[in-house]
Amino acid sequence: MKNDVSDYFRLLTDNLVTDFSQASVLGKGTPQEISDRRENAFQDFIHKLFPLQYVATKGQIIDSYGSKSHSIDCILLNQTHPSFSTDSSKYPFILVEGVNVAFEIKSSINKHEVFMGLKQLTSVKKCIKNNGKTIDYEKYIKQDSSRCMTFLYIHDTNTSKKDILKLYQLVKEYYITNPTELVNQVDYIIVVGLGILVNCKDPRRSPLLNPKTGYKSCGVTFIYSKESTMLYMIHILMTYTHNNFFYKDSEGHYLRHYILDSNAEIINLLQRTLNPNIYLEVDSDFRRGSNIMRTDTGFYNLEI
Repeated sequence: MKNDVSDYFRLLTDNLVTDFSQASVLGKGTPQEISDRRENAFQDFIHKLFPLQYVATKGQIIDSYGSKSHSIDCILLNQTHPSFSTDSSKYPFILVEGVNVAFEIKSSINKHEVFMGLKQLTSVKKCIKNNGKTIDYEKYIKQDSSRCMTFLYIHDTNTSKKDILKLYQLVKEYYITNPTELVNQVDYIIVVGLGILVNCKDPRRSPLLNPKTGYKSCGVTFIYSKESTMLYMIHILMTYTHNNFFYKDSEGHYLRHYILDSNAEIINLLQRTLNPNIYLEVDSDFRRGSNIMRTDTGFYNLEI
């Protein structure tokens, strides 16, 4: 079953790559047509990862405090969101309380594309869920739990290892130019065929386990997953948009997360399939402007 599951998801991701290539051909000369076709293909891909009552759509997200996001390419709605779409895919508005995750889709690692994607996703983070009365726990965790998880998905198939540094520098430049609270920064940046930039803001929500210390890591780390990048994205989506365990925070309060039971075994199988030793450790000289990078099983976490 292990191979069946991983092979199936690899097939899904291969189909997505093909759909994006077809969109470029079929919409040639009309950028909006290419964009629409790619957004539809990505929404179909995301929808296949979750139960039928979950919906992948696009649009603007609103909250009860008056905030509204920019138009977002792909939004995953959970079963609590009202089904008042005007047709099978369009909603007059999207309530942040019913949103699990938001994606912006870009085609290359360049300043304009990266900056625009980060700007769009910051507008999502500023929409705050009204969680009502919650357990009294650490302020940051409370803030983070009231935000949607965000992914910047970059479908650039002509990348190399040197683009990791380029991507990091662009993200850093954006947040220096546009000061953004940590809680409102992007969570993950996916680069097809290259890897995932993880901006983990608290170790208790980290998907990264430091094999040297046994502790979860926070900060900025790159998962150099290459052809397995989409499998890692699927694993992160299934695991960290829903969790089914209780854990204690620093003050001993119990916090609860939810998981989709139907995905639990898939998560376990993917975990055993993926290589835990492919993280890039960035040398400390990087902070002083050097371009030195090395592969290791450890972490050197950078702050954006």
